[in-house]
Amino acid sequence: MPENRPPLLEPETPVRRARLTAHSTAISNVVLLGYASLSDGARLTYMVLESYDWPDKDGFSKGRCWPSIETIATARGKSYDTVARHLKELEAAGLIRVESGQERGVANCYWLLGPSAQEAASYQERFDDRPDGGIKETTSNGPAQTREGKSAGPHPQQCPTPSGKHAPPAPAILPEKEHESQESKFKKFELEKDSNLFSSRIGRGDATLSTSQPNAKPGKRDTLPGRPGSAYIGQIILDFSRALNDLSHAPSNQKQAQNLFRQSGLDEKTFVELLYEAKKRTQWAAIATPNVTGTGPNRAAYFFKVVRNLLEEKAQLSAHLSYLTP
Repeated sequence: MPENRPPLLEPETPVRRARLTAHSTAISNVVLLGYASLSDGARLTYMVLESYDWPDKDGFSKGRCWPSIETIATARGKSYDTVARHLKELEAAGLIRVESGQERGVANCYWLLGPSAQEAASYQERFDDRPDGGIKETTSNGPAQTREGKSAGPHPQQCPTPSGKHAPPAPAILPEKEHESQESKFKKFELEKDSNLFSSRIGRGDATLSTSQPNAKPGKRDTLPGRPGSAYIGQIILDFSRALNDLSHAPSNQKQAQNLFRQSGLDEKTFVELLYEAKKRTQWAAIATPNVTGTGPNRAAYFFKVVRNLLEEKAQLSAHLSYLTP
């Protein structure tokens, strides 16, 4: 008689997900223009996640993707720890939900959540429809800014998508941009979004986030020659140098900060916030031994490296926004 043996169990096969590839995607204006608490790096990381969210057969985004952190870091040109910090920032803001795949031996799954009702409402309130077809954007710092549209009919309403996001308003056509081809705009966008290009331009001192000075000559340290420095920024750098007990390098640090301020084209408030963000990331602490001789290394060197990285991210984000704006 045959022996009573338990049936053979099939060996467990590891869970496998379909291989993801990046694709072009619409940029979420709610993330770019709203959520002021998010850092520029977190916004760019969110855009990378969106690029891996392939649409379904009906053309709607599924709202989830699973690229590894190493893949995201490669796409961003950042380190593993930097991307992990951005993902935690996005999760804290309620923009993603992380489903860990460590126990199953697969990459994490990121659920791209729609913005909260408060954030979406605050973004939507900035835009009003006008009967003449223009878009009026209301700001809290000044009068409403109006971009006149060319069409005679009313402006189309923004339509919510199944993922909870809102489609951006159709841009108004400006007369001077009317004959610009999409190909030339795309080439300009591809050129400006190259992170290596931004790094080299910021390092050489011929990069600027502002185009308000068309006569500025590239290659000089002060790309905005008509723009004065900021005494407030100089005082902040002096206080930072005092905290590092490195007053011997304070004048050169002040000059370096003023040059970066001129090159960036940012307003003083935004640049000061960027300086404090760089200080927080470098985790400065009071150093007991003062550097009075000036022969030692500049203790603020890594701080300015972080400042340049933050400026690079802001420049990349500015390039994306300029591509969206006609």
